Amino acid sequence: MSLFSKFTKNNTGDKAGAGAFPWSQRKLTGSQSHVLPRYGHATTTSLPTDNLILFGGMHNKSKKDLFLIDTNNMSSSPINATGDVPTSRMYPVLAPLGNNCVLLYGGAPSSADEKWDPNFYTLNVGEF
Repeated sequence: MSLFSKFTKNNTGDKAGAGAFPWSQRKLTGSQSHVLPRYGHATTTSLPTDNLILFGGMHNKSKKDLFLIDTNNMSSSPINATGDVPTSRMYPVLAPLGNNCVLLYGGAPSSADEKWDPNFYTLNVGEF
């Protein structure tokens, strides 16, 4: 099932829109004031669910926040991860890694005096 298939289908009858899934705006609830707006973040799905995991980015200052976004009810909640927590960064890559795991790599340091981080980070999101 596609993440976007649960939104309303455009059945206008015209050939250009027939069977298409048009854009629609959804409001995020929960910890919204801490999640959005931001840029330079990474987001991926959390398999086998349709939840999204969001990490990093910037809004006024660089962040290393981690959030779970439930796409069924469009709510967000912070994830308080422990262990080898990655430093804040801009434009990292976040990818699903099997069931309930995500992989984080790369991203630009948040300030010029910080070193680039060559490490890979995995997170088991099934615990949250």
